[in-house]
Amino acid sequence: MHSFCRSTTLAILPSEEDLDKAFGDFKADNIPEGMDFDEWLDGLEPTEDGKLVFRDKSSKATVSESKSDIGVVKGNPLANSEKYLSYSGGKRVDNGGESGIINEDGKKPITDITEKSINKVPKVNISGYTDEECEFIYEQHKALLEYSRDSNSCNEVAFVFRELLKPGKPYIGTDDSLDFGELLYGTELFVMHNHPRNNSFSLNDISFFCNNSNVKTLTIVKNNGRVEYITKSINYNSSVLKLEYDRLHKDIIVNNTDSEKNKLIKKLLTKTRSGVIWSGG
Repeated sequence: MHSFCRSTTLAILPSEEDLDKAFGDFKADNIPEGMDFDEWLDGLEPTEDGKLVFRDKSSKATVSESKSDIGVVKGNPLANSEKYLSYSGGKRVDNGGESGIINEDGKKPITDITEKSINKVPKVNISGYTDEECEFIYEQHKALLEYSRDSNSCNEVAFVFRELLKPGKPYIGTDDSLDFGELLYGTELFVMHNHPRNNSFSLNDISFFCNNSNVKTLTIVKNNGRVEYITKSINYNSSVLKLEYDRLHKDIIVNNTDSEKNKLIKKLLTKTRSGVIWSGG
């Protein structure tokens, strides 16, 4: 395309024959009438041969879609009898994406994750979640530290759960940041990650939480075993949170030091009237 040239763009679509091959196993009549995309997406479950199968809980119908290495936990974690879930297909993401970056400020030495710190992880009761879901969150916080220690040298990792905490997906980062590098699909997502230097939320964490409307809850399980969380209540107002953040940033941030950032975050989370619930660890 050149400036001032008479040009047009056309969509190149697969032939009907190619579409028939691609969707040969897809039976639209098995999708319940009135089901939206997110409900259909949450109904997909991976099979042993690497395909995604839609399972309609009411009729036990299945629809297959070919897709491999999706990096999700098989089955419903809440119904899994094992103490820890087995995560596979962790995705290392190095390039910037549209869902943003979560990171930890500061350059202190990272804390090694030990069995003692994993066993120190407390159970937190987060507003809006059932006792069963809070128990699941507790187990996954411990599993996340285990995963960081065994798979990423105690550096940052994240587990992302869709609505109702069904399948989760791991992401792998560095010692001080984690870039999702892609859109995070779903609604009311639960995102948990670790901070190797045991710091509280960073400005990037707050920005990620505020700018991703589909993220309901963001937790930190620190390498020393402590836990913090922020979650959006039913009264959450993103415009209020952004306004509060901008005002505090203007008043507090002068030299962009870690102490200024920590002061801003603490004041924001303790004084906010945006409907964000915070619990420090």
